[in-house]
Amino acid sequence: MLLLTNIGTFFFQLRFLFRYQVRSRVAFGKPLVEQGTILQDIAESRIEIEQARWVSRSFNIQFLLTMSIIVKQLSDKIKEIVINLG
Repeated sequence: MLLLTNIGTFFFQLRFLFRYQVRSRVAFGKPLVEQGTILQDIAESRIEIEQARWVSRSFNIQFLLTMSIIVKQLSDKIKEIVINLG
């Protein structure tokens, strides 16, 4: 979950950058928001953040499934040991 939290922070920072800095700053006589490369860079960053979010979710799901299998196997092994001791 730590990775998802960091991804959420990145997304929040990107939104902040767009809302407050890109709209208010001026370069070469035009606001940054009117310059095509800035908007393209923001869009690409958003795509990269979403890709990272999906990869981390996929990893978390796979991790949880693997852990549940391991816990089930350990539980079965413990039951077997207890039955053999009894």
